[in-house]
Amino acid sequence: MRHLLLAALALGLTTTAQAQFSDTEGFQLGASLYATSLTLDFDDASLGDEVGSIDDKIDFSGGGLGVRLGYGFSRLFTLYADLGAANVEAEDEDEDEGAAAHFELGGEFSFGTPAQQWVPFVNVALQGFAIGDEEDGDSYAFSGGGIKVGGGVSYFLTPQFAARAALSASAGSITQFNIESDGVDVSVDVEDATYTTGRLHLGVTYRF
Repeated sequence: MRHLLLAALALGLTTTAQAQFSDTEGFQLGASLYATSLTLDFDDASLGDEVGSIDDKIDFSGGGLGVRLGYGFSRLFTLYADLGAANVEAEDEDEDEGAAAHFELGGEFSFGTPAQQWVPFVNVALQGFAIGDEEDGDSYAFSGGGIKVGGGVSYFLTPQFAARAALSASAGSITQFNIESDGVDVSVDVEDATYTTGRLHLGVTYRF
């Protein structure tokens, strides 16, 4: 009887040790589709003597693709870089179109144990941002930077491969305006202009 109990205990410990459904350590590659809303706020903004001042607020919406590279130093913390670009359209009577891009460097904090397939997370990142358009050889772009915060949940189909959904919001300052027309490139500093974004992400990650 004693031998049977010891064998059952050993089998139980082995099963517990092998019951790993999620792994958040090591290198990570990911991709996602996202829907985005974006607001540029030029309330009494100044674009220098070359352009003058702007008093306007423009809302955009659209969708894009993001790619992600990270490294999990522990089960709790992953350092990551994220790059994304989206086609956006202004929600006004002119319906102007453009492209919005971001680059983020941040940290993600995962919660739970390896025995969980559902793993919630939160993240925070420094963000670089740009939005612009090109038509008939002429182009313009606004750029700046800010902070992004987000959160969501991953569902691990295997210990390394997961589907994930997330919401994020960012806010920052627009600091540069570039315009190129007829071969002339002008870059000016922008003051008192801000941006805010919101994004819904659906994607996958793989760790190795």
